[in-house]
Amino acid sequence: MKKQSTVRKKRQVTPLKTTRKKPNKPLASPRIHESIPLDSYMGQALLSRNKQSLSVVITVHNEEAYMRKIIDVALQLKPKETIVVENGSTDRTLEICKEYPVRCCSYSNRLGHDVGRAIGAKAATGEVLLFLDGDFPIDPSLLLPFVKSCYDGADVALNHLDPFYKNATVIDYASMAKFYLNDLLLRPDLGFCSLTAIPHAMTKKAALAIGIENLAVPPKAHAIAVYKGLRVDKSATVDVFHMNKLRSYHQEIGEMILGDHIEAIQWLQERTSSRVSLAGLHQTRSQTSKRGLKIVHAMSNVPAAYPLPPFNQGGTEKVFYDLTEELVHRGHDVYVFAPKGSTCSAKVIEYPPDLNEKDIGSFVASRLPSSIEVINDFTFTSSVKRLKLPVPTVSTHQCPLGWSTSKSIYPSKRMWDTVGKQRGYIVYNGIHPDDYEYDEKKKDYLLFIGRIVREKGVLEAIRVAETTNHRLIIAGPIKDSKLFAEEIKPVLKRSANIEYVGAVGGKTKQELFKNAKCVLFPITWEEPFGLVMIEALMTGTPVLAFPQGSVPEVLAGFPQLICHNIEEMMQKVTAAAFPSAAQLRHYATDRFSRQTMAEQYVKIYENIRKSSRKSSRKSSRTRTSKKSAPAKPLKTRQRKMTRKVTRKSTRKNTSLKRKMKKSSITTTRRMRNRRSSTKAKVKKK
Repeated sequence: MKKQSTVRKKRQVTPLKTTRKKPNKPLASPRIHESIPLDSYMGQALLSRNKQSLSVVITVHNEEAYMRKIIDVALQLKPKETIVVENGSTDRTLEICKEYPVRCCSYSNRLGHDVGRAIGAKAATGEVLLFLDGDFPIDPSLLLPFVKSCYDGADVALNHLDPFYKNATVIDYASMAKFYLNDLLLRPDLGFCSLTAIPHAMTKKAALAIGIENLAVPPKAHAIAVYKGLRVDKSATVDVFHMNKLRSYHQEIGEMILGDHIEAIQWLQERTSSRVSLAGLHQTRSQTSKRGLKIVHAMSNVPAAYPLPPFNQGGTEKVFYDLTEELVHRGHDVYVFAPKGSTCSAKVIEYPPDLNEKDIGSFVASRLPSSIEVINDFTFTSSVKRLKLPVPTVSTHQCPLGWSTSKSIYPSKRMWDTVGKQRGYIVYNGIHPDDYEYDEKKKDYLLFIGRIVREKGVLEAIRVAETTNHRLIIAGPIKDSKLFAEEIKPVLKRSANIEYVGAVGGKTKQELFKNAKCVLFPITWEEPFGLVMIEALMTGTPVLAFPQGSVPEVLAGFPQLICHNIEEMMQKVTAAAFPSAAQLRHYATDRFSRQTMAEQYVKIYENIRKSSRKSSRKSSRTRTSKKSAPAKPLKTRQRKMTRKVTRKSTRKNTSLKRKMKKSSITTTRRMRNRRSSTKAKVKKK
């Protein structure tokens, strides 16, 4: 009877809301992106970019109760424009819209939310489109991750709803259609994600590639986006199930969504094969996709490190952040141990503010999530790696501290030689090309950017600028106040061509890089990598550098940019015979992108996992071999014991006989010798 009841329960058709095992207890939803507070560094940077790039599209129908709150949320994002598509409202919705500085597209007939989004997308002029409904207001900090994903290179950013289906006892047909469509598209990682769920965002280019008219059928637009190879990400988790109000026509909406998915599957069927078959589908997917790893990244704490993402300083933190973002984008489950206030796509576990560097390893070990497959220790002292945890651990060294551990990763061959003693791995650092603006037109100024310390070559850069009569902009945090006060400040006072602008980040840093005639990198120490070089190359700006540390490796494609002394650097600044900006950009994108860096890190993670498995198997074999064999029957043991005893006794007897025979032979020989000697004496007498 119980089995029959359970079968009946599974065949029930429910509305779009899922039925949970424990409806009174809220589900824990692991986020793909954490919320981004509007007053944070990242939030402010996104809001400033939204003014020129973001269009918010809101579709409404009889929403006078929520209209003011919805528009307030949209305006808090500081978009370039807010477009409200009002269709067939009979209440005061249109009147409320006209009170705000928004573009209102009003229609007397009820068109529906999907058609309204297509209309709004066609009217939008921004680079990124964020789609909302007038059903309920959403915290703007939860909306920023969708916009950020599109700024970071995603074409479509979806709402990640899989956590809410985790404990569902019954799933409606419309939701199953979403899952099935993603399965057919060979994107099982998208799960229940779909363009039918709001909020979601996409770039204007993606909307045009999909076709504005196809946005009126969201599942079809979703299928076209994946089929055309657009980058479709599940960017953030917003609980629309609890927020969305239940309408009287909710069942009709479910049937309409199911019909739209059938239309999308039919569109896919016409372009792939005559028949959609799951048998061949699973075989293809097993060949093309792999399960993501469960990874922990641990970095140092303040004051040695800065919160994520770094704004105007922190090269190690930037590499750490870019690697983490790319791994999450590739479908890996990443946990990050970082200073308080850090935000990224991974799940962040914050350090206490007073946690020392030496105690980081113990803190990570005490809060290590379950089933972790690999740990990457980015701390300056490898405090996690030194604990020798049972989890495969690799240590990444970004600073030449003069010591290393086994299974370490170095950012250059030079550091691998000097610090690693030619042990470990080499992975060049990478950055995201989309984060750097590219411009072929350059202005007539030189740029020095980096920490204000003697070994970075700031004094050499000043000398080059003064000798060649060029304008020089110095940017970076002051780490040696005595050097700045005694040797740099007097130069700033006497020379109008030398300018110090402080530590820079964001848009200011972008402008300095892309407009500079040349970046000076006259280092006098063993530079581990030199992130400034690839940042300049990514913007199409040449770099003149001394051949110290990793410089010959980073500039291997352009050896003419390497200067062996300051006089040679002055000559090359004056001659200005640099490679083209397009060549520099292509070289940096090809060799030093964060995608290339992440691929190499994943290979290393897989390698140390396999080696740890082999070592564990060997140790288990030795342990089992040392264990005593199972007891045999008593008679068998007694027979063996008697055989052993008899063997031992016979051996003893034979050895004893040999000894006695030997001794008797020796005694007879002695007796003969004595007799012969006595006979000889008697004859003499």
